Amino acid sequence: MSLNLKTLLPLKITNNYKLIVFSMKPSILSALLAFFLLGLVFTSCEKSDPEPQPKKSKRTVLVYLVGKNDISGHLEDDYEEIKEGFSKLKSSEDFNLLVFISNTGSFVTPTLLKLESNKEGRVIEKIINTYNSSVEFNSTDSDVMRDILLEAYSRYPSESYGLVLESHADGWMPYPSIKARWFGDDRKKSITITDLAKVLETVTHSIGTKLDYILFDACFMQSIEVAYELRHSVKHIIGSATEIPGPGGPYDILIPSLFDLSANYSKHILDSYFEYYNELYTGYRSTLSWTMGVALSTIDLQYLEKFTEQTKQLLTSTFDIRETLDLSEIPYYDNRGGSSSYYSYKHFYFDIYYFMEYFLVDQNKNLFAEWQKTFNQLVYYRTTPKVYTAHLGKMISMEDTHGLSFYIPRLGYEPMTEHYKTHQWYRAGGWSDLGW
Repeated sequence: MSLNLKTLLPLKITNNYKLIVFSMKPSILSALLAFFLLGLVFTSCEKSDPEPQPKKSKRTVLVYLVGKNDISGHLEDDYEEIKEGFSKLKSSEDFNLLVFISNTGSFVTPTLLKLESNKEGRVIEKIINTYNSSVEFNSTDSDVMRDILLEAYSRYPSESYGLVLESHADGWMPYPSIKARWFGDDRKKSITITDLAKVLETVTHSIGTKLDYILFDACFMQSIEVAYELRHSVKHIIGSATEIPGPGGPYDILIPSLFDLSANYSKHILDSYFEYYNELYTGYRSTLSWTMGVALSTIDLQYLEKFTEQTKQLLTSTFDIRETLDLSEIPYYDNRGGSSSYYSYKHFYFDIYYFMEYFLVDQNKNLFAEWQKTFNQLVYYRTTPKVYTAHLGKMISMEDTHGLSFYIPRLGYEPMTEHYKTHQWYRAGGWSDLGW
């Protein structure tokens, strides 16, 4: 007697298995068939071993050097310092240090490298990728930056991430005309701060975490406007509200601190940078080394939203709509000389702490005291008594500064204020409510 299997078990048998059916009693055949099919089920449920995932390091840091400009030589010197600093890093196998560099010297072909140590402790330069050296390649282009950051961080996954950005910059200021905020100078091409924010948000979404820090080794980046634009993708921002020293960060000393895993890592990075120049400081120009000081701060972005709300409350409860303010006593960070440009003798980066204290402490002492407390949590600041400004070619005092700048809308600055309106702090910080 033969049995129709389709009527016994309505299962579809695949994988080219062949069933040979003998003439036997239905009960025996059913039992054998059940065992056979059960074996197929267990076999089909077995999974092949998953592909091994790259081992996560403790921190991956990318140093991004944009130097097809007049600081090309400085960046090449910095790269040599980076290698020296890496040689001082203990337990380098726990960390990944990558460098992207584009300049007019040895790296006219933009290159992404990873630094490693061999058994003898020598630093090995491993080329990860090279890029088009034609004039069309722009290392500050949004797509280019995104792809390079993604390649670096995805290829070397980690428990934490850091980013160093070194080039020319001007905080949130437009460049070369009143169009956008900017960082970097690659043959006169730059990225806006709002576009940089989008790049970083894409990258951090991909790696599943915020960057632990961004160190801006670039001028004027410590403004409340920049911090607010970047708040979704980074925990700490380190940099200067004014001009940085011409040679940039002392990377032979700085590199180990970039891998500091303690709770106060951002302060330790700042201290490492600052102490180098503080020890050299004389307050006078020297041909041998940079003796003209530095001003650096860190911004802890976990306090930014609270600080923003308190700032808006103070501003809108104190000032009238489009009130004209005398800013002659307020310290500023940008010292722009005379020229034929819109920027001649204008100031855009005022010290936010001194401004609030000067105008508001007597108006609302209790709210200002709360604001002051939040500011001290938000900002950590160290400065030499004076710093050098290349704009004027002389030393300027840092007295009464606190390491964080902001823009103040006012009459005579209408083109800049119109540009300012396109950025988030304009509304979040209260200026829109004051009619500017």
